[in-house]
Amino acid sequence: MPSEQGDGPGKKKADTSKTKGTKKLVYMVNDFPYFVESGIEHGIVWSTGKLCKDEMLALLDEKLPGKEKLYFINPPSLQSITEVEHAHVFSRNKPTSCKLAR
Repeated sequence: MPSEQGDGPGKKKADTSKTKGTKKLVYMVNDFPYFVESGIEHGIVWSTGKLCKDEMLALLDEKLPGKEKLYFINPPSLQSITEVEHAHVFSRNKPTSCKLAR
């Protein structure tokens, strides 16, 4: 997706010319995941239009069925690609049972 250097250090610029007027949501495992606990997957939802919570949650339910999910959207100053809306998603298997300490 990134095609050239964007405004400022660490920023990339995306070529959005092929997606103007259309909206597409894509979930991908992050190529550069944050360091998280074993068993947690770090993914990204990319959107060619305004990121809508309901659409994103429907996509995550489809792509990550039966998983616990948490997401957040960085403010623009922390986004590496500002032209394409995206959310960070963390997921893990739901616990099958709880054991209480005695």
